[in-house]
Amino acid sequence: MKYNFYESLQKRMCVQKNKFDCSDIFKRQEPATFEEMEKFINLTPNVNKINYLSFKQCKDDLVQLHFLLKHLYAGYYILGEAFFCNAFERMQQRIENVEKISLKRFISIIYEGLEGLRDRHFCFGLDGKEKIRIFNNTKLSKLYYNDIFNITKIDENYFLENKKILSIEDNKSLEDFINPILNESGELFLGFILNARENKKLHVQLEGNRMIELALKEAKKAKYSKNQTQLFDEKKEDNILYVKNQTLRYDMFEDFDFSKCDWDSVQYRILDIRNNGGGSDSITKNIMKCFGFENSAWQVSAFDLCSRFDKRDCSKKEFIKAYFDNWEKSLQNNTPGVFRAFMGNDAKIIKTSDKPLIIIQNKNSTSAAESFAQDYYRHKNIIFLGENTGGCVSFGNIRKYYLNNSNLSFSFGSSIFFDNRFGFLEGVGYAPDIYYPYSSKKIISAARAFIKNNLAADK
Repeated sequence: MKYNFYESLQKRMCVQKNKFDCSDIFKRQEPATFEEMEKFINLTPNVNKINYLSFKQCKDDLVQLHFLLKHLYAGYYILGEAFFCNAFERMQQRIENVEKISLKRFISIIYEGLEGLRDRHFCFGLDGKEKIRIFNNTKLSKLYYNDIFNITKIDENYFLENKKILSIEDNKSLEDFINPILNESGELFLGFILNARENKKLHVQLEGNRMIELALKEAKKAKYSKNQTQLFDEKKEDNILYVKNQTLRYDMFEDFDFSKCDWDSVQYRILDIRNNGGGSDSITKNIMKCFGFENSAWQVSAFDLCSRFDKRDCSKKEFIKAYFDNWEKSLQNNTPGVFRAFMGNDAKIIKTSDKPLIIIQNKNSTSAAESFAQDYYRHKNIIFLGENTGGCVSFGNIRKYYLNNSNLSFSFGSSIFFDNRFGFLEGVGYAPDIYYPYSSKKIISAARAFIKNNLAADK
């Protein structure tokens, strides 16, 4: 199948220029009073090892945590004030009439009390130990696909075995189930894709009142890579450059000169951002600028309600001042609280490289790595290949806070990110243009074959 299917992909990448009105989201939000800040923010938590807490200690920590979330967590109002109020009421009930509570049980009470909080950045725990995420991978849908049936598209209709497809699972929106897939040989075809927890079968209705049942198989999981420290690995092959970006950390890129990268000496480029997350979205913008692409989105109102701090690098006075200063800025900008909106510009008026770029992504492409998908999805010469990203970008600019008695540390975002372009879902992520649900070891060779079979062939 030739790559002319890409034009139909572009039709789905519509641009919406609606302006967000955040007044409804934050209409109940008010800044904390100075007295509240003095009472509840304690930047010198108890460093003693505590195995048991009294009822009063647990109650005070829950009150402090609720205060922190209400006034400093960007997701408090967007996820629902009622959700948090009900959650803390349940947690308070579980510690009532208990004289002494183990720290382990207190952690369990918080974890179970906040169940349903859809934010993959939100985590808590004790310093030096594994962090607990309320919304974790066990709750995410799995990817199922078929590589047996070859679907053809004529005009706006899809055909299977020369029979027109009328509906799938009684749904006439066929694009929800039919997507381009790349096989191990780099051949592009249309196939069935399903994100679900258990369902491995699809019921497809064809013309002539024929109903068939298709069995799908689960995609292989990519291996997660930890503690990668190299900035880039580069390999050239004929007219194709393969670049593996292994970190987005601030300190690693602090003195890095992107202009010295020889990324423009070949016709086709492959950028691998699998197993990549955490860091600065400004780094992703610099990388793409060197590839010849301008950012295709703009953002409004990026006021954090506090500066970055923990018990080591910020005084109480500095923290309180930063909080109120940023509240004043957000009110002046008519965006009370924290708010950031990504709006897609028209791809025809932005700078785009004439040299195609394949960006490979997977479930472990999260947070800052997902900025690639946010900012550059509109470019006609960029193709996202692989599986859905991790879905970890609704809330960002992570800050750390401590509870006075238990010494539990909580990490959560101080800014909200909205994307009104192509349906991001927390925990589900951004879908690629072309799925590659196969062994992670073969995806690079398949991407090279895709270029030679489709892009280079068309030249």
